[in-house]
Amino acid sequence: MKKTEELLKNFLELLKKENRLLIESLGSKEASEDLLETIKNKEYVLSEILSLEKKDVEPFEELLINIENFTQRNKILANGNIEFINEVFEAIFEENSTKQYTKDGSLETKRETILNKKA
Repeated sequence: MKKTEELLKNFLELLKKENRLLIESLGSKEASEDLLETIKNKEYVLSEILSLEKKDVEPFEELLINIENFTQRNKILANGNIEFINEVFEAIFEENSTKQYTKDGSLETKRETILNKKA
């Protein structure tokens, strides 16, 4: 039971750190690198949590709610960062900008130009 609580608290702390780094990462290479490391750590802790039984995590409802709240915040921030990066690239490469990142991180063609039309 103690291990479960520690895992959940650790995961919540990683989510809080990820939240801070998502804000800082647009202006700092170091923050971006820390963000990648935090995501790797978060994935490891999450795999440990997923190996637990449902009955083991049920007593920690408040922690689970906090985890859900930070997960949603981080998704919103990550999507905002993607949109910001797209706008910056579009502003810089306006005429040549035919592709943009989607919310799932893939590239898609956003408009047809002579460069991306099929022959």
